Amino acid sequence: IRAALDELKVPYLMPGITNQIFPILPDTVLEELAKTICFTEMERIDETHRAIRFCTSWATPEENVQALISELRRLFQ
Repeated sequence: IRAALDELKVPYLMPGITNQIFPILPDTVLEELAKTICFTEMERIDETHRAIRFCTSWATPEENVQALISELRRLFQ
């Protein structure tokens, strides 16, 4: 997930060194992402961006990770 966010040049609220990632995404992307992906809103960054949290575990199915990556790539096209 981190590699895909880096590829999309997404900034982070803070460095993620565990199973948690804190990307800063445009509200327009988050509105669409929320239709299919579960995430936690952390804080508003500015009028059009919010920081969120993605959290995975060793039990997270690979297909869920790939679905998130595919959705992010689609929304950033």
